[in-house]
Amino acid sequence: MGSFEGLNEFFSDNLVDLAKSLCYSEENILLLSGKIDDVKSKYPETYSNLVTCSHHADRRTLLEYAQDLISSWVYEDTVMKQLSKDRLVIKLDGADKERKILRNTRTNAQSDYLAEYFGHSVSLELMTDFTGYWIKNGSMDLRDAKYTKMENSHSLFLGISLKSREYFILDFTSNINARYINSHFPYGGKPAYKVLLDRNQFKKFSFDEIRNDLLVYINKRIG
Repeated sequence: MGSFEGLNEFFSDNLVDLAKSLCYSEENILLLSGKIDDVKSKYPETYSNLVTCSHHADRRTLLEYAQDLISSWVYEDTVMKQLSKDRLVIKLDGADKERKILRNTRTNAQSDYLAEYFGHSVSLELMTDFTGYWIKNGSMDLRDAKYTKMENSHSLFLGISLKSREYFILDFTSNINARYINSHFPYGGKPAYKVLLDRNQFKKFSFDEIRNDLLVYINKRIG
């Protein structure tokens, strides 16, 4: 299941309406609405950039790829907006913060954030499971570089399981129950970490509960 399909099931509001409420560009709205021919004629540069992403699309059409990409942006921006309350500010810290389709833009289900609270900043990683894989297998896989980066930056990790509407948080200042994999086939034989997850780690999804949990972790660091 791609992000476009999964997020259409997750959100009660239409993704196009959500994108409009977030002031997305017309070309993004057109693509999310399935009007790729209009983008090709009105925004040839955006369409040209999209074509360069075709090798990332796997078995998806260019339109399906674009819809997955833009719907994931809508999701990320909605998460930021919903969590940014009570003096907690969540900011996107990734490469695609401008929400433009660039040459060779790659979709993924994870994004870098900064969580700011009373002048303190904490790196926050958001990763989403659309299929229920984490709960079914009791684990999740992270690329070696991503895992090491979170260790070095003492990140908080927010994992959201859309299918079960649950979440969990990991604190990378603590010991993480993970196993190193020297060569991981799904990542093209590159190193990875398998993070073991206890079913009891998952909590019922609620933006208020996630925000409260994040504040507990951040306040521990502030002391």
